Amino acid sequence: MEFATKTIHAGQPSEPETGSLIAPIFQTSTYEQDSPGHDKGFNYSRTNNPTRQRLETVLAELEGVHQAALFASGLAAENAVLQAYLRPGDEIVISLDVYGGTYRILNKVFQPLGVKVTQLDASDLAGLEKAVSERTRMVWIETPTNPRLLVYDIAAICKIAHAQGALVVVDNTFATPYFQQPFELGADIVVHSVTKYLAGHSDTIQGAALAKDPGGPERIAALACDTDGIDGTEDNAGAIVYPNTIARAEARGIAIKEAMAANDAYGFFAALGDLVMTGPTLTNVNDFRAILVLAA
Repeated sequence: MEFATKTIHAGQPSEPETGSLIAPIFQTSTYEQDSPGHDKGFNYSRTNNPTRQRLETVLAELEGVHQAALFASGLAAENAVLQAYLRPGDEIVISLDVYGGTYRILNKVFQPLGVKVTQLDASDLAGLEKAVSERTRMVWIETPTNPRLLVYDIAAICKIAHAQGALVVVDNTFATPYFQQPFELGADIVVHSVTKYLAGHSDTIQGAALAKDPGGPERIAALACDTDGIDGTEDNAGAIVYPNTIARAEARGIAIKEAMAANDAYGFFAALGDLVMTGPTLTNVNDFRAILVLAA
């Protein structure tokens, strides 16, 4: 299936009771059981819910893995990932440019609990290789970053981290699976602030976490249940509408880039961007600038 088709068909069959093409929003806390301890696949909506399950299936399909876990926000998803894998004495390496909420939760919550937080320039692969050690449990990057839109080499970073047995987490919020497939490049875990480009319409707060390891999402989702980090069913119903939005942004961004390239304005824009960007200049970095800055 084409990408846009997956967003409306993956894991979304017609509703079995009525045949409705659009499934209802299941606003329920509990579910009838056939007998004590024998349910129909759902028992309590803090644990699982048909509406949430549909959205999780779509996200997993778009990112190319088997399962996703949804949360009340991007930070709730990040917290579950960090709680699932980090223990006192572990080290996490993060890039210099990282979402403010990620920086705060690591330095204000996890560091006081005994987690070592090391921040460095993720574009400096030699420096990263020296920094990552057997103590390093996790390497966490965003690419493009929020807010500076730095682009990092996911495959190279994964190679360095995996050589020391560390997991690689990629925040794919700004690129989305439409532009970037971190799992294909070696990432172990992907997180999203669904609030932004995935939802595309600024009317919901939501997060997601996905893992390559089949047991990973279950491990992470268990924390959503146990710590009550779940989102509301209304937020699940219409979250994925972004392909049309981001495809238009892509087209506008490329059109702007081509128009600027026809005169001196593009050279000025590229030079200005290089002043604030210290990461590697990959082939698509200027497209990202145009798409995400000028055409958003």
